[in-house]
Amino acid sequence: LTADVELQSFKKDPKPIVDKYGEPIVARAEYKKAWEEIADLSWDTPEFIQAYATLPKANWPAGIKADYYKALTKVREFRTKSVLPQKAVLDATLFKNINASLDGMERLLTACASDLTVNSRLAQYYRESGQFEKAQPLLMELYKFDPLNPDYAIAVVLVTKQAIQEGKVISKDDLKKARDIAIDVRNAKQGTTDKEGYWDADCLVYEFSVMMGEMKVVVDRLAFLRRNKSDLSRDMVAPAVWGDDNRARRPSNAQAAEIAKRYLVLHEKAGEKPSFRVDEVESGADKLTIFADPDAPKFELRVMKTPDDDDVTALIASDGSTPAPKALPPVTVDPPPAPPAATPAAGTTPGATPAPGAAPAAPPAAPAPATK
Repeated sequence: LTADVELQSFKKDPKPIVDKYGEPIVARAEYKKAWEEIADLSWDTPEFIQAYATLPKANWPAGIKADYYKALTKVREFRTKSVLPQKAVLDATLFKNINASLDGMERLLTACASDLTVNSRLAQYYRESGQFEKAQPLLMELYKFDPLNPDYAIAVVLVTKQAIQEGKVISKDDLKKARDIAIDVRNAKQGTTDKEGYWDADCLVYEFSVMMGEMKVVVDRLAFLRRNKSDLSRDMVAPAVWGDDNRARRPSNAQAAEIAKRYLVLHEKAGEKPSFRVDEVESGADKLTIFADPDAPKFELRVMKTPDDDDVTALIASDGSTPAPKALPPVTVDPPPAPPAATPAAGTTPGATPAPGAAPAAPPAAPAPATK
């Protein structure tokens, strides 16, 4: 996509390219409105983006936020519903030019949508793998396209944080703006499956609070997490391996481990006792980062056999205090259901209730008369 000359030109200045493809289409008055809708969904003016990012929705200027997927749908609908049915009545050259413009616009919008998806997934991968310096430029580009998307808005917060780490002076207003964005992102992520996104934004909120000198909110937050045992070391975790000590947990990814280390720094600055610790465990030539309860012993990796005779590498306490893993319960197979009992015909069983619709049972025969 980086080698796509038209795509790169469109990202710098979209209007001339959209106007070029629209030229043969707007020549027909009945097509003008449909093309304006397509164009509106294909790009945003800088003024629209500024208002979109800073003003309430009621105060946004006229227009629709660019959406490449919706624009693609409009192009395809316009072609099938408006252009193709008029092929027989349109001038052949005009029909050919309109069709070529729609082909070009569809190709461009497909490239734009792919570029957006690829950059978004790549930025997420870089963040999850701890490569923040590679994620940042991608996030900034995505943020310019959609400032209200929480996955992209975090870029502004990260840029502000990096500037502080580089020793640049940041005003309190800019710190508050970054914190407010982090709060919005955290609220958007709460209750979703993106646990790393939630805890990263939450950590940023309190990192900026420290920078602003508002320590009480930090102390209160950390104390709340400790009391409720609801900290990130119990949330951003990978599934346990059979035999793992329940006092040790594996982070879900590198980003989770990095966020946890930042939380420990917050605990230190706030003078709060952390409810977890981050340890490094030797794993061959590498090290495995783990979360552990604060009063737990050190841990090591040990190869064990599961009841199914599989080899697993479990987290075991170095002092031998890890309980022996419980054997897996035996697999039981429910017996097949017994065949249904035969239903006797109505009237054949004393006291039986006749089936619905069945003829009533014949009364018992009268006893034979006694003989002398």
